[in-house]
Amino acid sequence: MEFDPYPGKIIAQNEDIATTTKSGLLIPETAQERPLIAVVLAVGQDTVKAKVGDRIIYKPYATTPIKEGGKEYLIIQEEDILTGIKLKETK
Repeated sequence: MEFDPYPGKIIAQNEDIATTTKSGLLIPETAQERPLIAVVLAVGQDTVKAKVGDRIIYKPYATTPIKEGGKEYLIIQEEDILTGIKLKETK
């Protein structure tokens, strides 16, 4: 699916959440924490900081979820992004 977000909006997808514990126990869906980390898939014009491929942390309950083709995507206003996440390179 190809996205073309409106100005100041981004399309993102949550990172996978754990469905089992480290010891192998299943975590019920109602007990799973709602992830607040997503990967940016598309950005609208006038988006200042967010870029495609960035990992972000966003405000809880500040998204509009949409489902397409069995996948869930999020529409987020850029002002609701709290921070970007950079991974440290290991040597």
